[in-house]
Amino acid sequence: MVPVRLPELPPVQFPTVDCRESAWIDLAGFSKDRRARYYSRMAIVRDPDTGKCERRAMGLAGLHIVQKTPAARNDLDFVRAGR
Repeated sequence: MVPVRLPELPPVQFPTVDCRESAWIDLAGFSKDRRARYYSRMAIVRDPDTGKCERRAMGLAGLHIVQKTPAARNDLDFVRAGR
């Protein structure tokens, strides 16, 4: 094994934002107008009962966003955005 020297990282610039989790909803059966409300993507989804995978249209239903601010020091400020 050869050791690798990583470059030094620049200091953290504030505000720092990170998307931690996302929630998606299956858009099957939704009307065209209702589907238009969601940011959507095709995804390969596994059926937990059968174990089979298939392509499905999925809509973004929510995000968990973490923001680090200078005032928070070592703590995190949490912001939740979603429908």
